[in-house]
Amino acid sequence: MIGIGDEKSIKSLKPGDMATVLVIQCKEKSQLRKLAAFGILPGVKVRVLQTYPCYVLGMGNSEVALDHIIVEKIIVTKK
Repeated sequence: MIGIGDEKSIKSLKPGDMATVLVIQCKEKSQLRKLAAFGILPGVKVRVLQTYPCYVLGMGNSEVALDHIIVEKIIVTKK
């Protein structure tokens, strides 16, 4: 799925970039539940606020910090 059109991992984005979540390529249910609890689901628009030392994503009025391993599994299309 990665590499077709504008689809890419959040890890490839820079601070300030906006994107829409397309799919979460994660097999571990605990990680999927964690992302869902944070509101990171397909169709959600996110803004990358920070990439180091961890990724900080903004969604509406919320911000969430995620490690590099998890953001690699979130596939988005850039706006």
